[in-house]
Amino acid sequence: MSSFSSASFVEPDFSAKKTIEELVPSDPLLSCEYCFTNIYSWRKSCGTKWAVFEDCLTAIYELEDEVLMPAGIKISPDKLAAFFDAVFPAGEGTLAHVPKSYLLDNPETCKYFSAEESRDHAEYLHKTENLAFLKGEAFHKKKNLVSQFIRNNPDCRSFPLSADDLSDCLRLTDEWMLGKDSSVLGVMEEASAIRESLEHFSELGIEGVAISAGGRICAFSVWTVFNGTCIVHYEKYDRSKKGSAQAINLETAKSVLGRCDYINREQDLGIEPLRKAKISYRPDLLATDFVLKRLR
Repeated sequence: MSSFSSASFVEPDFSAKKTIEELVPSDPLLSCEYCFTNIYSWRKSCGTKWAVFEDCLTAIYELEDEVLMPAGIKISPDKLAAFFDAVFPAGEGTLAHVPKSYLLDNPETCKYFSAEESRDHAEYLHKTENLAFLKGEAFHKKKNLVSQFIRNNPDCRSFPLSADDLSDCLRLTDEWMLGKDSSVLGVMEEASAIRESLEHFSELGIEGVAISAGGRICAFSVWTVFNGTCIVHYEKYDRSKKGSAQAINLETAKSVLGRCDYINREQDLGIEPLRKAKISYRPDLLATDFVLKRLR
């Protein structure tokens, strides 16, 4: 423990990809924050770095003073406090993505930390078949919007993303940015992360699907298959084409049907329009965990 500190964290690069992936415990409900794609693609906008603590993966977001709970580790609360103090000697910062099960199994954690359930960082999990078929009254409006998109764009087609399509996806991302308020939390950071992912599409080993209409890409989705779950990192679409958002959501689910039981559509970060959109798809599980702050 004495040798572990904030200096133990290093920037992610592709030489570390295999090591990081081998450190991830086999848990389909593990937070998307432990996925290499997220650790790498957010490194510039959030100052993300990673480290090994007692053979377990952890990561720090230096620009947010946040460190991830060492993944899969069975660590005592006193040792967890020592880990936190080694990372944040001044006491400022938070310990994120602490499972509820850990707090229940270790009630003495309250001697060292205050704990708060983190709704803003809850992750939306859906059964893949629900999003791929949109059956039932709950998805009636979504299915109608997809049908409307197809009627209005009879030449539309979907196809797996390849390196040849990435410049068009970057173009669509730039167009999406023009309609956003850059002062809103996370907008500029996400744009940077999307660019990092697309520019390193092959090296990251991510997958994607796109929809074209009128001879150009009007929607795309990028994801990683992580612990058997499809983590959807980004979905962008042409706002002028009604139903394109619902269509790319459907095509994503169809692309991983039979390979992934669940789709993780990540977090809403407390952004109200984003929360409303994510809830409208009726998640089968809202995976919440806790943020801990050190008591002094």
